[in-house]
Amino acid sequence: MISASVVPTVKHGGGGVMDNDPKHTSRLCKGYLTKKESDGVLHQMTWPPQSPELNPIEMVWDELDRRGKEKQPTSAQHMWELLQDCWKSIPYEAH
Repeated sequence: MISASVVPTVKHGGGGVMDNDPKHTSRLCKGYLTKKESDGVLHQMTWPPQSPELNPIEMVWDELDRRGKEKQPTSAQHMWELLQDCWKSIPYEAH
């Protein structure tokens, strides 16, 4: 999986974010990426844990969560409707 997706993406100027997902922290994954880094195929960057300022979508999720809780949904359907309304009310520049 890693060699089929990560390495070709990185070679073509793309990148990826490794968070604390168990797939990303496994010895197999870490070993593979360290080997590719030592081969000069990719460069791993230190990424601060839970850093919303470096991950803009986290700020959007936080805004949706905050706005949704303010409305106190009464059911899953009501929550879905509230989230859709909240999403539409966020200024386009924030998307």
